[in-house]
Amino acid sequence: MKRILGLLFVTLLALTLTASVRADRNSGGGGGVGVGGHDDDERDDGHGEAIVQIHTLAASPGSVLGSPASITFESLNTNCGGAPTTFSYYLNGSLIGTASGDPNYTCTCTAPITTFVVSDGAQLAALWLRGQDNSIAFVKSDPSSTNAYAWTRATIALGPTSERVCVGDYAGGNCTEPNLCNASYIFGNFSSSATTGVLFTNRHPIRGVDAAEGPRTLREVEGKLKVNGDLDVAVKGLVAAADGRNADATFKAIVSCITSNDTGQDVVVNLASDPATASNRGNAHIRSHLTLPQLCMAPVLFVTNDAGEWLAVSGY
Repeated sequence: MKRILGLLFVTLLALTLTASVRADRNSGGGGGVGVGGHDDDERDDGHGEAIVQIHTLAASPGSVLGSPASITFESLNTNCGGAPTTFSYYLNGSLIGTASGDPNYTCTCTAPITTFVVSDGAQLAALWLRGQDNSIAFVKSDPSSTNAYAWTRATIALGPTSERVCVGDYAGGNCTEPNLCNASYIFGNFSSSATTGVLFTNRHPIRGVDAAEGPRTLREVEGKLKVNGDLDVAVKGLVAAADGRNADATFKAIVSCITSNDTGQDVVVNLASDPATASNRGNAHIRSHLTLPQLCMAPVLFVTNDAGEWLAVSGY
C-alpha cells in the first residue's frame, strides 16, 4: 500500500496541463483561439488551429466503497400479553436476524426500545451493494395481535461513521418519538422497508466526474486537443494497482471546460468521447470529435471507463 501511495504522490507531482484554451468562433472567420500561457507545445498544425498537448495524467486513487461493520436495529414496541412477537430484519431481501418484541411484556407507553445488533461484518459485506442504494426491511409477526408497535430504525456503522435510517414509522414520522402512545401504534402483523441511499463512499469527484473503484497506475499518456474539437489520446499501461491488469473493455475520454451560461455565470461542461477498445495491459487509442463551447477555460482531460468513472486525470 505504501508503494502505491508513493507512486500516486509522485504522479501527482508530475502533472502537466500546458494551457487553457479559449475558442472564439465569432472572430477571424470562426477559427480563433486564445491560449493562457505559452510554451513549446503550442504550435500550428498547418491548418491555423492551435493545439493543446497533454503529457501526464494522474492515476485514480480509486473510490472508497465500504460495507458496514454493524447494523443496529431499534424498535419502539410493547407486549400486552398473548404469544411472543417476532421481529425479522432483512438486508437486500436476505434475512440477517430475528429478535423478540418486548420480551418483558411491559405493556406501557414508556416501553423500553427493543434493540438487535447485526455485527457479522462478513455477512454484511456479502449482502451490501457498495456504491449503490441498499434496502433494509422489517417484518413483525404478532400472532395474538397483542404487541403495540410504533417504529423501527437502523443505525448503519462503519468505523467512526454511522448513518441512521428510519425503516418504518407507523404514524409516518421519522422514528424518533420515544413515547409509544404519542408516536401512535398498531397491533398485529406489520412490515416496512426503506432504502439507505449511497453510504460509505468517497467517489473522489472532480468537476462532477466520479472516480472508478480501486486505485490505478499509469505508465504513459499523450493527448492532443485541437480548437476545432478533435481529440487524440494515446493511453499506455493504465491498469489496476492491485494486479497490474485492466478489466475494462473500453476507455473513453472526457474533456471538462469551464464556460459561461446565458446569464454570465461560470458553469462546468463535460464532453465525452466515443469509446475505444482497451487491452488488458491498459493500452488504448482514443480518437473523437467534440463540440467545444465557445469559451473553454481550464480544460481538464479525464480517461474513464465506459460508465464514465475516471481512471486518470490531468491538472490535479
